[in-house]
Amino acid sequence: MSNGITNISLGFDGQFGVGSIENIGRQAGGLGMKKPLIVCDPTMVRLGIVGRVRDLLSKAGIGAEVYDQCVENPRIQDIDRGAAFFKTAGCDSLIAIGGGSPMDQAKVLGAVVRFGGSAADYNVLKGGAAKIGRDMPPTIAVPTTSGTGSEATRAAVITDPETKVKFVVISPFLRFTMAILDPELTKTMPPKVTAATGFDVLVHAIESYVVKTYNPVADGLNRTSFELVGKSLKTAVAKGDNLEARSDMAMASLLAGIAFSMTGLGAVHALAHPLGGAFGVPHGMANSLMLPHVMRHNAAAVGARYVEAARYMGLKASTADAAAEAVTALARDVGLPTSLRDVGICEADLAQLAKDASRDVSLGRNPVPCTEADLLAMYQKAL
Repeated sequence: MSNGITNISLGFDGQFGVGSIENIGRQAGGLGMKKPLIVCDPTMVRLGIVGRVRDLLSKAGIGAEVYDQCVENPRIQDIDRGAAFFKTAGCDSLIAIGGGSPMDQAKVLGAVVRFGGSAADYNVLKGGAAKIGRDMPPTIAVPTTSGTGSEATRAAVITDPETKVKFVVISPFLRFTMAILDPELTKTMPPKVTAATGFDVLVHAIESYVVKTYNPVADGLNRTSFELVGKSLKTAVAKGDNLEARSDMAMASLLAGIAFSMTGLGAVHALAHPLGGAFGVPHGMANSLMLPHVMRHNAAAVGARYVEAARYMGLKASTADAAAEAVTALARDVGLPTSLRDVGICEADLAQLAKDASRDVSLGRNPVPCTEADLLAMYQKAL
């Protein structure tokens, strides 16, 4: 999208465009931040992005502490330690820099800081939503990947290392106070990460497009997301310094994130979460592996919607099965694995994965019911 390389304001509190990170000092000051905690992983420090943000904050008279202990698929203990550090350091706010993991970690960290306990206490299936109130610390999201849309959502996904199961934390009060989306920051993503996060965008849009909670506003956002992914994912993977492609993917991620916040997600995410929780498969990659098999499972109910989505992407498909083949081919084209065996999963793992997937909150909105046997069958087909 050609206008993606100029600063534009967003429909919520935030900015989009190359160079928009330069405004973070003014934006943080406007939120009353005096000593934010920057939540990130060590890579963001090594690449100099955290140092750049701290310098910009310093020029605005704002000091910042850094908690760089985020890992992919953030864990309960990472959040709890971060909350303790927040309090010890005397911080008053949060800035998440990176992909979905630091953004999710910062969301739940804010809840633990403000309302106490452990990250484990905020599991939505255990009544966690009722424990999160309006009085959250001010937060800014600075995405450096184009995938999760977490900068626009009210949810976070956390891993319980004891059970090796992911759980969801949901509350309208988890939304970031502000987001700064500078596509230039996404140029640091290597091709495989660009591909995996790009498929995360695609799955968010596709699931939002077919779930039972139909929303015409979300439909419009998803269709634009399909077009942007179809136009620019391959280019972003092959030519990482192409700012137009990076801008397109950043906007696609944002739009899909807003859309699925309205509609929820479905069985692809239910199947993907255990792959990440138990085996550490990157979330976008797990989504890409399970997407075509869920499309075939859902085809009788929403096959026409899958065909529409493929056509918006510029892919040739006249049936849901052809659309599933097309997304598999796209995954292969951008260098992603296309079978569970490629990521170290074997037949003996599938029964427990299906059991864990059957308890996932995302299943409730899938357009076609999924029994544990159905989920196992989809894993088997993906093997």
